[in-house]
Amino acid sequence: IGLLALVFTIGTIFISCDDEKHSTTDMVGSWRWQSTCGGVVGCLYATATNYKTIRITETMIEYSENGKITGIEAYTINSVTGDGISKTYEIEVSNGGILTASVQGTMLTIEAIPAVSVYMRN
Repeated sequence: IGLLALVFTIGTIFISCDDEKHSTTDMVGSWRWQSTCGGVVGCLYATATNYKTIRITETMIEYSENGKITGIEAYTINSVTGDGISKTYEIEVSNGGILTASVQGTMLTIEAIPAVSVYMRN
């Protein structure tokens, strides 16, 4: 009976690991764009007339420019690394693209090669 219980416990652990969902708690919310750097344009910065926001829920990202929604896409989280101070997420968006998002305090950094965008929590 002891061996059977051990096999059952190990099997349950492996199944639990496969079903684990990655938490987006640190990313969820509204974020105000600060800057984007990279590519051929160098760096772009937010101004009173050129501003962006993103709103992240548990399942989608909504993009807005100058107060108008410009896109909405579903996403899944492939992996999460980090600790209580900062977390980095590998995100797969609905078109198959891969983003890397890092949250540290009130700052969100999104890397979509070749550019890196910085947002502050609203």
